[in-house]
Amino acid sequence: MKTLFKNYLLEKAPFTLTEIQTLLNATMLVHYNKGEIIFVQNSYFNYNAFVCSGLVATTALYNSQNYTVGFAPEQHWLGDRQSLLTGTPMHYTATALEDTTLLLMPEDTFEQLRVTIPLFNDLMFTLIQTSLLQAQQRIQNNAILSDAERYATFCTEKPGLAARVPLQLLASYLKMKTETLKALQQTTLGTRALNSVQQRASA
Repeated sequence: MKTLFKNYLLEKAPFTLTEIQTLLNATMLVHYNKGEIIFVQNSYFNYNAFVCSGLVATTALYNSQNYTVGFAPEQHWLGDRQSLLTGTPMHYTATALEDTTLLLMPEDTFEQLRVTIPLFNDLMFTLIQTSLLQAQQRIQNNAILSDAERYATFCTEKPGLAARVPLQLLASYLKMKTETLKALQQTTLGTRALNSVQQRASA
């Protein structure tokens, strides 16, 4: 599994073999079975996690209701940056939706390596900036797009992921009722919206 992380790093930037080995040595492999909780809201998890295989959902409990925060499939990072940076408890719960293998890197080591390996720092900065832009776009989409368009955008931006995520979690993430999402998946309305989004993306 560490080979997957090595290949991921080499695809992102021209790391030296020494830098790659240093990063690999700073991680440990942990496997979670489907349905197993990785960390719990209001607890502490002082690791940055790279998803080698599987799929993780993050959810937040507010006013006795669960809200889906996001999904982390393979080759994505998992963690609560706000919690890690401020030392406050986690703001959400992470659960393995499939059998999942993570590479865990302690936060103090992670920050040290950002200093000693400039390419790693550049990569993390780029990923954080990208995440912020995606969060802003999601806020905008939730405000102006129809249910069908939000579903179609998700399918276009994250191909194949909708089929791996439980319906209720995906509906929560897309800010719609479960019944609405189910209907979209079963009718031509969702297909038309998906085709429209794909056409705009390729234009």
